Amino acid sequence: DIPILLVGAKSDLSESREVSNEEGMQYAKENNIVGFVETSSKTGKNVEIAFETITKLMLERVLNQS
Repeated sequence: DIPILLVGAKSDLSESREVSNEEGMQYAKENNIVGFVETSSKTGKNVEIAFETITKLMLERVLNQS
C-alpha cells in the first residue's frame, strides 16, 4: 500500500474555488485516501505540512514492513 494525500492547490484563490474543503475531505474519506490538505505555493500556506505529512506516512509504512 502506498499512502496517498490529496492536495488542493491555489487555496489563495478562494473566489475561483471549484472544490470546497469539505468536499475534498469527503472525497479523501470515500476513496481510502489518508487525508486532504489545501495549499498555496503563492503564500506558502500548508506546503510544508503537505510534504511533512506524506513523508511521515511513507516512513511509517517502511518501518512497519521491517
